Amino acid sequence: MVRTYERTPGARTYRDYSDEIMREAIETVKAGMSKKLTAETFGVERTTLGRRIVGTHLGRPSVLTAQEEAHTARTLGVVANWRFPLTKVDIRNVIEKFLDN
Repeated sequence: MVRTYERTPGARTYRDYSDEIMREAIETVKAGMSKKLTAETFGVERTTLGRRIVGTHLGRPSVLTAQEEAHTARTLGVVANWRFPLTKVDIRNVIEKFLDN
């Protein structure tokens, strides 16, 4: 069963910008308008706009490829169907052994 994430009340609010607005804002900056003025015009955060232009991603990069992650998830799903409980430490050990090989 897939979990649905719900923000906790009082937690920091994050803005969800539509792809269309961000695309227009990025094109406007590339056309020559300053990031600050573009951010004010389109109502987006200047830092978010800058990250989208450069294409950087916040957070740690993934060690596994998408295919390896999918394979690991399927394998762990099979183990869950067998009703064999794995702790976080067990899962880390399985992935560590996979990476060592």
